[in-house]
Amino acid sequence: MTQPLLPKEQIELWLLELEDIMKESVKRECRTAAKNALIDNMLELDLDNFLKCPAQCALMGLQMYWTFNSET
Repeated sequence: MTQPLLPKEQIELWLLELEDIMKESVKRECRTAAKNALIDNMLELDLDNFLKCPAQCALMGLQMYWTFNSET
C-alpha cells in the first residue's frame, strides 16, 4: 500500500479508502514494471527487476516487453 490506513468506526468509508489506496498501489507497481520493461531496458531485459514487482504487474511488464520486441 502507498500509505498506512487505520481502521475507522464507519466501516463503509474505511473500505472505500482502502480500495482507493489499493488501486493506487497497483497502478504504481504496474508503472514500475512497465518502466523496467520498456524504458530502462529497451533492448535487454533484466529479470531481477521483476522480482521486486507483484506477479501480475511483472507479467504485464513482460508482455509489454515481448510486444515491443515483436513489433520491432
